[in-house]
Amino acid sequence: MKRVISVILVFSLLFSFSTLFVNAADIYETFKVEDVFESTHPYLDSYYGRWKYVCPEKTAWGVLVTFSQDTYVEPYLYRVWNDDGTYSYKTGDFIGFYDEAGKWSSYDGDELAGQSLFFSGTTFELILISDESINGYGFKIDKIKYCAGEDVTTVTYHSIFDGVDDYTKAYYIGHEVELEDNFYNGTNPVEVEKSAFIGWATEEGGAVKYNPGQVLPAGTDDLDLWPVYTKVLVAPDEVFDFNNSDYYFDVDGEESYYMSKEDYEMMIENIYKNFSLLPIPNNILAAVLATYPKWNWIGSCYGLSTLVGLQHLGKIDLLSDQGVSCVRELEAEEKLVSKINYYQSQVATSYLTENKAFVPTSPVYSEQLRMLYTTVENGNIALFTFYATEYGETYGHTVLITGCYTDAEGRPVLIAYDSNRPWNYEDGEYDSRFIIDKNFKRISYDGTKLGAINWTDNFEQFDSFAIDGSGETLSWISAFFKMIQNIFQMLKNFFNRIFGR
Repeated sequence: MKRVISVILVFSLLFSFSTLFVNAADIYETFKVEDVFESTHPYLDSYYGRWKYVCPEKTAWGVLVTFSQDTYVEPYLYRVWNDDGTYSYKTGDFIGFYDEAGKWSSYDGDELAGQSLFFSGTTFELILISDESINGYGFKIDKIKYCAGEDVTTVTYHSIFDGVDDYTKAYYIGHEVELEDNFYNGTNPVEVEKSAFIGWATEEGGAVKYNPGQVLPAGTDDLDLWPVYTKVLVAPDEVFDFNNSDYYFDVDGEESYYMSKEDYEMMIENIYKNFSLLPIPNNILAAVLATYPKWNWIGSCYGLSTLVGLQHLGKIDLLSDQGVSCVRELEAEEKLVSKINYYQSQVATSYLTENKAFVPTSPVYSEQLRMLYTTVENGNIALFTFYATEYGETYGHTVLITGCYTDAEGRPVLIAYDSNRPWNYEDGEYDSRFIIDKNFKRISYDGTKLGAINWTDNFEQFDSFAIDGSGETLSWISAFFKMIQNIFQMLKNFFNRIFGR
């Protein structure tokens, strides 16, 4: 995910710099093959330079580009120490490339010094962008080699779409072969909003043989591959365009979360009816009452995920208040934010929807993972709550699971709408994915192992709390016994699996 965020930042910089400098002839330069192919040494501050290379040998499968050992630009992101001993991060410069298919890659510091890059096809573009201070040598290309058929391994990506051609990509022989992470030829599936790319088959209509972006070893023979897709239940226009951050949910600039009086009173009614054994507030309710109308929780992930799920199932109508046609068009205005936080409050006041509980890895953990995957495999969306530890900090989170499949290695994979990264759900990419071990003993996200998961129900939580304050949720006692019942059922399933009964 960090790589995706970095790419977004790079494109933002490209847009801003090109807007500023595209008309400045002294710093915007386009070169053909016959021109000198190097930057000035050093390059200028606040610089935008663009070079296009066109190979004169039209039958070449690709070009191998070797950079001088002096090639260097200021690192794009690095730590700067302040006089008081603190530090901040500074954004610097970078060199980027568009290949013939329009795919982007970027480098900074001395990453290109003395290195060779291979580009499939006969053209590529190089872009050098600098900020307002600190520069370096820049770049110089020492050699460009035209590569014929004997110099490359080829992969032909076959189209499964009417009117769309196959395309072949060359990889320099003797190097690893990094497969495409989707089918790129100016198209996506006809129903891209309901189809997620999951890998490559070696025959049309076949099962997944290689995962998206899988790296194959040097010496791989030429390949013919076909894209494979799976169904996703919730479309990109059914999720919020804004993310789960203080920017949208703070109150008067403070890191606290707002709820309207109407939604607050509805929440109180639910708590009284469902979670208080006596006609006085319980401890949770007392804490909420003491802090109204501001709460210092950080995040509204459960509220966002729940609203998307309820809207998808037709249980609520979020669109009429703002007169829009889909959830993606909704703006984070006060009434909607209050509703999001109303549902977020359920996660802190309900045994049935309690999440982020520190449940150790155990038979119960594995059984819940199986139950989660089966729920989605059977065509249902599911709320998934968990905690994880990353960079020494523990955090809890909720996502909405909208699809699943088995990857090339036989591992169960879950596709999710993640309110922290809603852009991952756009344009048919669906790249917020959770990978489960084959034995269902571990689940990870973006390389981070998840330490615990929701263990109190079967993930079909959308009817587990009142939508309108009518008290139709399960009572506190019923919820508690439901939790105990689920635990015994999971243990029973576990022992049956162990003893083969």
